[in-house]
Amino acid sequence: MANPNPSPSTRFAPGSNGRPKGSRDRLSAAFLKAMSDDFDTNGVAVVERVRTEDPATYLRVVASLLPKEVEISRRVFDDVSEDELAAVIEILREEVRKETPPASKPELEPTPKQTH
Repeated sequence: MANPNPSPSTRFAPGSNGRPKGSRDRLSAAFLKAMSDDFDTNGVAVVERVRTEDPATYLRVVASLLPKEVEISRRVFDDVSEDELAAVIEILREEVRKETPPASKPELEPTPKQTH
């Protein structure tokens, strides 16, 4: 809960939000430029190394770059019947199945034989 009566000595000066105007934008721009320059120099090699040495991190980064949701406007499909939409969805599902490798099943350890 915020202090309803802060001390004047701890308040920001009138008209100030506590940091110089534009400082966040300058920091963001400088950081993005540094990252861009570094990626231009080392990016492809680093991506390849992470993919081979740490595939979990590689996949986490790829997943973080993908959109969380895809919004499709119904207007695009105004002239398409529900049955036609269902057929298109099924075709897309089949295509995804073809492109997706089957999940590997963990190998089961042989059950030790019990001796009596």
